[in-house]
Amino acid sequence: MRKIFSILFWSFLGLLWSFSFFVCLLTFLVTIPFDRNTRILHYISCFFLFGCVYLNPFWRVRFEGRKKLPSHGGAILVAAGGYITPEEYKSRKQAILDGM
Repeated sequence: MRKIFSILFWSFLGLLWSFSFFVCLLTFLVTIPFDRNTRILHYISCFFLFGCVYLNPFWRVRFEGRKKLPSHGGAILVAAGGYITPEEYKSRKQAILDGM
């Protein structure tokens, strides 16, 4: 069952990434005259990326401290992968599979 789910999920992601490439290419070509910093392209590519991450039930995303970021200007962001024990992984995995 896991192998079938994995094959289907990665096939779906491959199709989604192919589609998103052409959408982003078209967006880039249309918006480059007035959007030199490619902000619109950035928002669209982030939409596709987060869609891929949120579709997989085994991947988790958590944002902390967003309110502390400045509204204008730059900031340094750090991404740290959370460590879970093998027992916790098995229990989370089993809970998700029970829900399918």
